[in-house]
Amino acid sequence: MNYKELVDEFGKGLMSKAQYEEISKELFPLCPCNVLVFGLGNDSYLWNEINKGGLTIFLEDDPTWISNFLNSNLKIHLIKYNTKVEDHQSIKFEESKIKIEIPKEIKDKAWDFIIVDAPLGHQPPRPYKGPGRMSSIFSAFNLLKKGGTVIVDDYGREIEKTYADHYFGKENLYKIVEEKVAFFKKNKMNKGIIYTAYNAVGDQFFRELKISVESLRKFHPKVHITCYSDMDSQKLLEMVPGINECINIKCETIRAKVDVLKHSPYEKTLFLDTDTVFDYKIDDIFEMLDEYELVIAHDLARKREKYSKHIPEYKNIPYAFSEVNTGVIGFKKCENTNRLFDLWKKYYHKYYEICPYDQPSFRVSLWESKARVYILPPEYNVRSKQNRQKQKTFHHEFGEEHLKERILHMHHGQQTTDEALRHCLENYLEY
Repeated sequence: MNYKELVDEFGKGLMSKAQYEEISKELFPLCPCNVLVFGLGNDSYLWNEINKGGLTIFLEDDPTWISNFLNSNLKIHLIKYNTKVEDHQSIKFEESKIKIEIPKEIKDKAWDFIIVDAPLGHQPPRPYKGPGRMSSIFSAFNLLKKGGTVIVDDYGREIEKTYADHYFGKENLYKIVEEKVAFFKKNKMNKGIIYTAYNAVGDQFFRELKISVESLRKFHPKVHITCYSDMDSQKLLEMVPGINECINIKCETIRAKVDVLKHSPYEKTLFLDTDTVFDYKIDDIFEMLDEYELVIAHDLARKREKYSKHIPEYKNIPYAFSEVNTGVIGFKKCENTNRLFDLWKKYYHKYYEICPYDQPSFRVSLWESKARVYILPPEYNVRSKQNRQKQKTFHHEFGEEHLKERILHMHHGQQTTDEALRHCLENYLEY
């Protein structure tokens, strides 16, 4: 059966035939896929039938109404809304007030198509009644995958329009049917921040993460932040409320960034280790990505003798091509950075037993990827005094030439080469 025939047979709800046909026309070519519907009604059979062979789940807040569908083959979850529609102006977009409990089965899925047709939300000129759709629209935004489609019914009403425009963006509204049913596409976000946090070694990374995000938000309150973690997504979002999205992953090693950066949801990404703290704005990192494919700062480790003995690809690269610090990485999606991250994953896991740290394998991968890189000034990745001391303490592992000054550059005012060199060695700024 084509979608029009399915509408004729199963389109028995409160929408018009034209509205059902337009929604079905969008959904039909995607099926089978993952479809999530806020609301349960006689038209639920239509969405279930169109997506036969896919996953279709319905979220409903009225247990009495659910009892009417107990003998159906529909997958239904009971959920609870915590708002009242008449409070929408005081609630605004405060996430703590509109966030609702979503079953794990639903949170862990990438949803291709979401229909927001509930809960009840009567507004003037009718008397206020019901929870309103503030929470369902907010939840739909967080659950919908990038590139997915969301349908918002009753878009002609103030609350539905306000919240849909806020979360999905008016620029992503591509169709309105009969001034009532709105169609949005969730486009890839242009820029954002990524963290990774590993749960299996205690709460250290999460305490650091909370501080890092709080410091970042002082300078960039609106930037989108995604965290990849093996911690339960809802728990992490409650622990670090400044994060917009948490993606649950299986961490094969403590260095989860090796495996996830290629899958960034952003066109321009700034990756940050959890132990970073912000003291100034960093908009210009994203601006640099208009011209370069990768921006990153040097590490104090240049070329380590310890790993040159065991990793031939590492040994063959000139000393002057220093290791870079992978705790702050700006990159844009392109062929070269995709190649870089593929190589990084390959070399990191290949030499993991020799070197569980990720920078030596990144050095090899960056050399081979030919990505267009710009080295950031040190103020974009300021390291500790203890980190510098570590280079001295473990100098035997790095090699005699490690951090050996090559060229000294200053006005010395001396008459002989020996005197000039001695003056420079006594007065240079140590890295």
